[in-house]
Amino acid sequence: MNIIKRESLHEKYLIYSSKIYLFFIFLLFTSYSYSQESLNLEHGTAAFIIRTPKQIVVAVDSRAVDANYNITSDSVCKIGKFGTMYYVVNGLSSQSNVFNVFHLLQKAQECKGSVYDKINSFEQLVKAPLVKALTNLKNDTATFNEVTKSRSQLGVNFFGIRNDTLVLINRGFKMIDDKDSIDLDIERNECPGNCDSIAYILVGSNEFNNRFSLRYPRFWERNLVEMAKTYVQMQIDEKVPAVGGEIQTIQITLNSTNWSAKNNCK
Repeated sequence: MNIIKRESLHEKYLIYSSKIYLFFIFLLFTSYSYSQESLNLEHGTAAFIIRTPKQIVVAVDSRAVDANYNITSDSVCKIGKFGTMYYVVNGLSSQSNVFNVFHLLQKAQECKGSVYDKINSFEQLVKAPLVKALTNLKNDTATFNEVTKSRSQLGVNFFGIRNDTLVLINRGFKMIDDKDSIDLDIERNECPGNCDSIAYILVGSNEFNNRFSLRYPRFWERNLVEMAKTYVQMQIDEKVPAVGGEIQTIQITLNSTNWSAKNNCK
């Protein structure tokens, strides 16, 4: 088995390859907790997302807090519908009167074309308001530095069935700051596409993800629904800021979809 590894304080990238499978971690985000009044909603999401040829399994928490870390809800729907597919957002999701990724996702769904056309439309819709939100944050050095630590400032993960195939599509929006102005670079990853078999995304700090992987080595070979729940529950038990509430899960196969919060999150 060949292993390629590149890591820094806030990112990790591993490829495991053999004759049996290609295992691909394409993004790793830290959980955000913002303290600025200009941000009207904080998700601080803990999320476990994995795609194999036989199933897609996702687990997220359901907590929202205000700018002062006060809990505003423990029943936020963090798994959303995108046409015939689903999505989970992590990173900077909203800023008062400037940027709201969920509104833009809804607007993109109203565009014509295939799911991929709608995702492309979403990319175009998100650029200007996200740049404006990041520009506004430059006025507060501490918050700006915290937001820009991660490999991407916004990640949107689409998943579901396309052409009788289970697919995971990630779009990562990375800030380019040349001091005079801010621009965005979009990282595009898909499975199948960038991977042949298994891809997963863990939304949590590097330190936490290292401990999880040590406690549950080769977790992708275990019961994935239980592993997904365990990943989120561990962050809740450790009182990770802005993570809590009910654990929401969804399991998708080519024959069925089991969404634990479907009735509340349509």
